[in-house]
Amino acid sequence: EERCLKDLRVTDPRDDKSRIELTNGGLLQGVYGWAIKHDDFVAWRDGKEKHLLWIKGDPGKGKTMLVCGIIDELQILDIRPCYFFCQATDPRLNTATAVLRGLIYLLVDTNRQLLPHIQEKYDQAGTALFQDANSWVVLSQMFTKLLEDPSLDGQVFIIDALDECQTDLERLLDLIVGKSANPHAKWIVSSRNWTTIEAKLGAASQKIRFSLELNEQSVAEAICVFVSQKAAQLRVAKGLDEEMERKVQSYLTDNARGTFLWVALVCKELSRMGVRKRHVMKKMAEFPPDLGPLYERMMQQIRESEDSDLCEKILLLAAIVYRPVTLAELASLLDIEDDFSDEDLEEIVASCGSFLVVRDSVVRFVHQSAQDFLLKDKTFAPRLGSQHYAVFLRSMEILSATLRRDMYNLRYPGVLIEEQMPNQQEDVLRHARYSCVCWADHLKAVNDLEKEKCVLSLQKDGIIHRFLNNKLLNWLEACSLIGGMTDATRMVGTLRGLTTSNTCEFQDLIEDAYRFVLSHRIGIGLAPSQIYSSALIFSPTCSLVRQRYEETEGPEWIVKLPFMPSEWTARLQCLEGHKDIVTALAFSRDGTQLASGSVDHEAKVWDIETGVCLHTFSCHDAVRSTAFSPGGEYLATGSNGAVEVWNLTTATISSIHSLGHNMRCHTAFAPDGTQLAGVVDKQNKQIHIWNLSTDVHLSPRTFDVDEFEEQRFSWAADFSLDASRLAMAPSRCIHILDASTGNCLQEFGKQSEVFDALKFLTDPKSLMSASGGGCYRIWDITTGACLRQLNCDSLSACNLAVPSPDGTLIADLSGAAGSNYQIELWDMAMSVSTKASKKLTDVLWKLLFSPDGKHLALAFFSEEVHSSTIELWDSTNGACLMKFETSGQLITSLAFFPDGQRLASGGAQSIDIWDVFSGVRLQSINVESVISTGPGIGSIALSSDGSLLAAASMGPPVFGIWDTNSAGSLQWSNDGTKSIGNEIVAVAFSPDDARIELASRSGSVHIYDVSTGTALQTFDSFFEPLHGDLTCALQLQPVPRLPNGRTDVVDASLEQFLPQTLGVSGLKFCPRSDWIYKGEQRVLWLPPEYRPYTMATHDEGFVGIVFEAHQMLLLQFSMDELEKVLA
Repeated sequence: EERCLKDLRVTDPRDDKSRIELTNGGLLQGVYGWAIKHDDFVAWRDGKEKHLLWIKGDPGKGKTMLVCGIIDELQILDIRPCYFFCQATDPRLNTATAVLRGLIYLLVDTNRQLLPHIQEKYDQAGTALFQDANSWVVLSQMFTKLLEDPSLDGQVFIIDALDECQTDLERLLDLIVGKSANPHAKWIVSSRNWTTIEAKLGAASQKIRFSLELNEQSVAEAICVFVSQKAAQLRVAKGLDEEMERKVQSYLTDNARGTFLWVALVCKELSRMGVRKRHVMKKMAEFPPDLGPLYERMMQQIRESEDSDLCEKILLLAAIVYRPVTLAELASLLDIEDDFSDEDLEEIVASCGSFLVVRDSVVRFVHQSAQDFLLKDKTFAPRLGSQHYAVFLRSMEILSATLRRDMYNLRYPGVLIEEQMPNQQEDVLRHARYSCVCWADHLKAVNDLEKEKCVLSLQKDGIIHRFLNNKLLNWLEACSLIGGMTDATRMVGTLRGLTTSNTCEFQDLIEDAYRFVLSHRIGIGLAPSQIYSSALIFSPTCSLVRQRYEETEGPEWIVKLPFMPSEWTARLQCLEGHKDIVTALAFSRDGTQLASGSVDHEAKVWDIETGVCLHTFSCHDAVRSTAFSPGGEYLATGSNGAVEVWNLTTATISSIHSLGHNMRCHTAFAPDGTQLAGVVDKQNKQIHIWNLSTDVHLSPRTFDVDEFEEQRFSWAADFSLDASRLAMAPSRCIHILDASTGNCLQEFGKQSEVFDALKFLTDPKSLMSASGGGCYRIWDITTGACLRQLNCDSLSACNLAVPSPDGTLIADLSGAAGSNYQIELWDMAMSVSTKASKKLTDVLWKLLFSPDGKHLALAFFSEEVHSSTIELWDSTNGACLMKFETSGQLITSLAFFPDGQRLASGGAQSIDIWDVFSGVRLQSINVESVISTGPGIGSIALSSDGSLLAAASMGPPVFGIWDTNSAGSLQWSNDGTKSIGNEIVAVAFSPDDARIELASRSGSVHIYDVSTGTALQTFDSFFEPLHGDLTCALQLQPVPRLPNGRTDVVDASLEQFLPQTLGVSGLKFCPRSDWIYKGEQRVLWLPPEYRPYTMATHDEGFVGIVFEAHQMLLLQFSMDELEKVLA
């Protein structure tokens, strides 16, 4: 429980309240007492209809101290409010997610009985629950659930300084408005007089506006109390007499003009050690009324100080950076690391006229109004472009001097970043973190403000060109090390955008770098060192990034690289996150987001540029369709029996529209956003329409569609942009209908395949279709002519695809093994390159290296003639050396004899033994009497001399042993349905051939006596269960070793079993098949498109991978070099 609260905590609002009160000299009852007696506050506190009190006022009016006083007053009344103080200058406190985390933390910490409401999800996800891209969605759902708890009746929530919430403010406002309708909770919020906040909070019917400007007299009296306290403090600090104290108090009162911040800043300046007692009155008179003139006076003083140049540089830098910088980053960006210690620099920052404050070594503005002033200052504003350029240039210098390979000394290629993090003082990137993730943002600002400097930076052999040629991989490694791969992806996209709007002689390199990052961001983000191995070797051979870095940075421990395509294919990137098959995809109208729906009952919204998941919604049932509203504010999801509409701003459900039982629905928004259509009910061929503005379900419209074939029904449908046309393809022909009458206006595109998706493009005459076999076409709806076609050979079984609004991108399911949970983006403008890997015409069921690694045996099945073939390949070049004539049965298993001269193949009827080099069948062992059910033999193992053969069924756990020297006579068999329980995935003999070991899919290991068939031992849950169709070959070792620290293992031949992986010796794959392992260490990450259907490894370093569309890759590791790397 404590760990959950610790991870939830982004701050303790109680500590923030104490800090604020201390910083402001303490909380005075006279400052806030008037407010708690005000009619508006009393009406909110005691009334039952008004649940939201909005305190609003201009900057410096004392809203925060007023909120602190209200909190104390409520606690006196035995009301325990949950509160949060936003602060724009602190990234921990300026996001909507942080606000929600703070409120939930305080609520649960003070009401421990509520902890189970968040504990369950935390136990599943851990810290990531509160920190990843879905945290707002998860926290919103938690908050809603907490509010339903009856023990919270009358709970008060308080949020101060809404205007300082810089990320997702609109989301937060929508949540407040929505939850303020709950009669069991009350809200207090404070903010500046912003029209955007007024527009949102104005929608709340249960609110009370509490304007400080309308209570000028009360505020003035509170100012007098505050001034009296500050004058008294100044008297003590400077030794003033009563007369001088009265003069100070009088001046402050007369010039405060209702602004607490003005009083505080003036008193802070007067309290400085350099201000003598005799100079107090003169100094005070120099400060003009109001914040603006006060800031100007502070700037004048800075310019007259001894550190004026440095202070101005610090202020200008602080004004334009995209997040608060640390002292180390500040010193680095100003190039003064060697001139000042952190203590000296902190002192200089403190002398910047009260504009800045240093807390936890981070430099922040004391108030948002201070940064606003500087950005508009007449001397600073003209220099903003030059300052952005200076930060960009300095960032390039910092990165060029700092970046190198393996900066965190991770050493091993597969080390995950969270496994080895340095402390802050030892972090070699502590001064360069800001430069790593923001340099391109400053270049973009330069392009907007002083374009000629940006053009200069983009010249051939210029600063950007040199950086990409020399430091690109090191920079991506650094971004991974600091958790900034999303920023890296965004920045390369920004750079790409700059080159399209400016002339750039190396635009092809930037385009290649963009594709490189999109393709490999997931693997690099997991393990930084994979930038030098997986990312390079799985890039096209003509990739400019690969060509530039492969020789100097590539992995020396891979001696035979996989054969890659020469050019980038149309696939842009892969989006991973769903837990089951993806069944629906839709682009937002502006093309920046993609929605996906899955059988896992979840809908997700993705950012196209970075690949980050922005939202995750838990839906009614398996999601069958998704559709964005035209403005992108809503997402509709269709499932069995219901259509749900989600508000993307608040990440909450907006409405639910019920359908008949088991009625599946394809959803589509009308372009004006007022109507939502659902294609349902195959028999009646109906379109259901919901009016979202009135929440009315209009009468279903029935359309006459010729050749309606129920068994080949397609849900594809889409509105034209003007909502006048509806495209449908219920059978194998596209119909353009009049949306108001249902009359068919045009028919075209008749084909043999069902249309999987239809989408009107931004060109009103253009419609895109997707159909089986990976065929995408763009049609002219007026003529029915096909304008463009793209063929992709790796579509998923669902054949699910949608185009972006302009038709330049296509989203589709991945065709990689087990990857119907993944989404791929394709470029419609590109022609898909022919795969350079070995393309297989038939389905490959099994592949296996020979004992010496020189040959590869492959078992194919032809779907056309329903027969199998076995081929023997040269593993070095993939040349076919021999084909074996089989009996036609499906070959489901292969095993080489220890001498490599013979090969055993198993199917449903027999196990055949072949002479490897002549292709002659030497022996055929009938197994039907033992393996009577299931598709065939799943695993085969041979004793050390090849005299005994053990085999197990693919289905029920049936296995047996045959004597290969006695005409294949059966020695014994066993039905392990009761003792083993489920499918046997691997069989192996012990080193002395006395025992046979079997591994089940559930993770158990079973040992039998070879001579008698007697069960000797069983070990349950010995490794993680295997999912899907993946199986792993077992390999025994003669050296005893207890797995995973276990002490109850008495059989020394079990040391080959490890948690989550099988086969310790040599190279292997984990059950998820996204890594190649050496022993227990991750070695090479496999991109989603190259994850195997089936695979084989050999101790000499050979690896064979069969992936999407029956293609195969061969590569070889240098085991000696790999051992050195892993030593």
